[in-house]
Amino acid sequence: MRRLNYYQGVAMYHQSLAPKQNLKKNEKVSFFNVFSGTLVKIERNVTFQNRSRMEIAEIIEPGFSTADSDFPDINMDEGNLILKFRDWQEIQREVFFSDTVAFKWQMIETIIEGEEYDRSHIITQSKWLAEHIKQGEIEAQEEYKHYKFNFNGNGQLEVISNDFTVKM
Repeated sequence: MRRLNYYQGVAMYHQSLAPKQNLKKNEKVSFFNVFSGTLVKIERNVTFQNRSRMEIAEIIEPGFSTADSDFPDINMDEGNLILKFRDWQEIQREVFFSDTVAFKWQMIETIIEGEEYDRSHIITQSKWLAEHIKQGEIEAQEEYKHYKFNFNGNGQLEVISNDFTVKM
Protein backbone atom coordinates (compact mmCIF):
# COMPACT_ATOMS: atom_id res chain seq x y z
CA MET A 1 0.00 0.00 0.00
CA ARG A 2 1.15 3.51 -0.73
CA ARG A 3 0.30 6.45 1.50
CA LEU A 4 -0.38 9.65 -0.41
CA ASN A 5 -0.30 13.05 1.20
CA TYR A 6 0.46 16.61 0.17
CA TYR A 7 4.22 16.11 -0.07
CA GLN A 8 4.51 12.51 -1.30
CA GLY A 9 2.76 12.73 -4.63
CA VAL A 10 1.24 14.96 -7.23
CA ALA A 11 -2.21 14.02 -6.02
CA MET A 12 -3.85 14.43 -2.65
CA TYR A 13 -7.05 12.85 -1.41
CA HIS A 14 -9.72 15.45 -1.89
CA GLN A 15 -11.65 15.26 1.37
CA SER A 16 -14.86 16.64 -0.12
CA LEU A 17 -15.17 13.48 -2.26
CA ALA A 18 -15.47 11.12 0.70
CA PRO A 19 -19.03 12.00 1.81
CA LYS A 20 -20.31 12.10 -1.77
CA GLN A 21 -18.87 8.75 -2.81
CA ASN A 22 -18.74 6.87 0.52
CA LEU A 23 -15.04 6.20 0.01
CA LYS A 24 -13.31 3.68 2.20
CA LYS A 25 -9.71 2.70 2.75
CA ASN A 26 -8.06 0.68 -0.01
CA GLU A 27 -10.59 1.59 -2.73
CA LYS A 28 -9.89 2.82 -6.22
CA VAL A 29 -10.73 6.49 -6.00
CA SER A 30 -10.52 9.85 -7.70
CA PHE A 31 -7.94 12.30 -6.48
CA PHE A 32 -7.72 16.02 -6.84
CA ASN A 33 -4.47 17.10 -8.49
CA VAL A 34 -3.29 20.01 -6.34
CA PHE A 35 -1.02 21.32 -9.10
CA SER A 36 -3.40 21.39 -12.08
CA GLY A 37 -6.73 21.61 -10.24
CA THR A 38 -8.18 18.63 -12.12
CA LEU A 39 -9.58 15.29 -11.02
CA VAL A 40 -7.29 12.35 -11.71
CA LYS A 41 -8.19 8.63 -11.54
CA ILE A 42 -5.73 6.63 -9.47
CA GLU A 43 -5.97 2.91 -10.21
CA ARG A 44 -4.20 1.52 -7.16
CA ASN A 45 -4.95 0.85 -3.56
CA VAL A 46 -4.15 3.66 -1.15
CA THR A 47 -4.27 4.36 2.55
CA PHE A 48 -5.79 7.72 3.36
CA GLN A 49 -4.02 10.00 5.75
CA ASN A 50 -6.36 12.37 7.52
CA ARG A 51 -4.50 15.69 7.42
CA SER A 52 -6.37 16.87 10.53
CA ARG A 53 -4.48 14.20 12.52
CA MET A 54 -1.06 14.78 11.01
CA GLU A 55 1.77 16.00 13.17
CA ILE A 56 2.48 19.65 12.44
CA ALA A 57 5.51 21.67 13.48
CA GLU A 58 4.86 25.15 14.82
CA ILE A 59 7.92 27.41 14.85
CA ILE A 60 8.80 28.87 18.25
CA GLU A 61 11.28 31.55 19.25
CA PRO A 62 13.02 30.01 22.28
CA GLY A 63 15.49 32.86 22.91
CA PHE A 64 18.39 31.21 21.07
CA SER A 65 19.20 29.96 17.59
CA THR A 66 20.16 26.39 16.69
CA ALA A 67 21.22 27.39 13.16
CA ASP A 68 24.91 26.84 12.41
CA SER A 69 25.69 25.96 16.02
CA ASP A 70 28.31 23.56 17.33
CA PHE A 71 27.45 19.95 18.11
CA PRO A 72 25.38 20.02 21.34
CA ASP A 73 26.14 18.42 24.69
CA ILE A 74 23.04 16.68 26.10
CA ASN A 75 22.83 15.46 29.73
CA MET A 76 20.08 14.06 31.93
CA ASP A 77 20.09 14.83 35.65
CA GLU A 78 17.31 13.58 37.96
CA GLY A 79 14.57 13.84 35.34
CA ASN A 80 15.77 17.14 33.94
CA LEU A 81 17.48 17.50 30.58
CA ILE A 82 20.33 19.97 30.11
CA LEU A 83 21.29 21.07 26.61
CA LYS A 84 24.54 22.99 26.05
CA PHE A 85 25.93 24.30 22.78
CA ARG A 86 27.80 27.22 21.25
CA ASP A 87 25.60 29.14 18.80
CA TRP A 88 26.57 30.73 15.47
CA GLN A 89 27.80 33.85 17.31
CA GLU A 90 30.07 31.68 19.51
CA ILE A 91 27.84 32.36 22.53
CA GLN A 92 27.60 29.44 24.96
CA ARG A 93 23.95 28.47 25.44
CA GLU A 94 22.45 26.34 28.19
CA VAL A 95 18.84 25.17 28.11
CA PHE A 96 17.16 23.44 31.05
CA PHE A 97 14.12 21.19 30.36
CA SER A 98 12.14 20.53 33.55
CA ASP A 99 10.50 17.18 34.26
CA THR A 100 11.59 15.53 31.00
CA VAL A 101 9.85 12.22 30.32
CA ALA A 102 11.53 11.47 26.98
CA PHE A 103 14.17 12.76 24.63
CA LYS A 104 15.97 11.56 21.53
CA TRP A 105 18.86 12.73 19.41
CA GLN A 106 19.32 11.77 15.80
CA MET A 107 21.87 12.84 13.25
CA ILE A 108 19.52 12.43 10.29
CA GLU A 109 16.93 15.06 9.46
CA THR A 110 13.26 14.12 9.36
CA ILE A 111 11.09 17.10 8.47
CA ILE A 112 7.30 17.31 8.84
CA GLU A 113 4.76 19.87 7.67
CA GLY A 114 5.57 23.37 8.91
CA GLU A 115 9.08 22.47 10.04
CA GLU A 116 12.32 24.24 9.09
CA TYR A 117 15.68 22.47 9.18
CA ASP A 118 17.40 25.12 11.32
CA ARG A 119 14.68 26.28 13.70
CA SER A 120 12.94 25.27 16.94
CA HIS A 121 9.40 23.89 17.06
CA ILE A 122 6.53 22.53 19.10
CA ILE A 123 5.05 19.45 17.45
CA THR A 124 1.26 19.55 17.63
CA GLN A 125 -0.80 16.36 17.42
CA SER A 126 2.39 14.49 18.33
CA LYS A 127 2.20 10.72 17.99
CA TRP A 128 5.18 10.38 20.33
CA LEU A 129 3.48 12.45 23.05
CA ALA A 130 0.21 10.58 22.51
CA GLU A 131 2.00 7.27 23.05
CA HIS A 132 3.33 8.48 26.42
CA ILE A 133 -0.22 9.45 27.43
CA LYS A 134 -1.63 6.14 26.16
CA GLN A 135 0.88 4.14 28.20
CA GLY A 136 0.16 6.15 31.36
CA GLU A 137 3.56 7.82 31.68
CA ILE A 138 1.85 11.23 31.73
CA GLU A 139 -1.76 12.40 31.97
CA ALA A 140 -3.54 14.12 29.08
CA GLN A 141 -4.38 17.16 31.23
CA GLU A 142 -0.73 17.74 32.16
CA GLU A 143 1.10 20.52 30.35
CA TYR A 144 3.69 18.40 28.51
CA LYS A 145 4.81 19.44 25.05
CA HIS A 146 6.80 17.82 22.27
CA TYR A 147 9.69 20.15 21.43
CA LYS A 148 11.97 19.71 18.43
CA PHE A 149 15.24 21.57 17.91
CA ASN A 150 16.92 21.29 14.51
CA PHE A 151 20.67 21.79 14.53
CA ASN A 152 21.06 21.94 10.75
CA GLY A 153 23.91 19.73 9.63
CA ASN A 154 24.43 18.27 13.13
CA GLY A 155 21.10 16.61 13.89
CA GLN A 156 17.82 16.96 15.74
CA LEU A 157 16.87 16.92 19.41
CA GLU A 158 13.30 16.05 20.40
CA VAL A 159 12.10 16.44 23.99
CA ILE A 160 8.85 15.78 25.85
CA SER A 161 8.90 18.12 28.80
CA ASN A 162 6.77 20.53 30.83
CA ASP A 163 8.78 23.58 29.78
CA PHE A 164 12.28 24.84 29.24
CA THR A 165 14.36 27.72 30.54
CA VAL A 166 17.28 29.39 28.79
CA LYS A 167 20.18 30.21 31.10
CA MET A 168 21.60 33.63 30.25
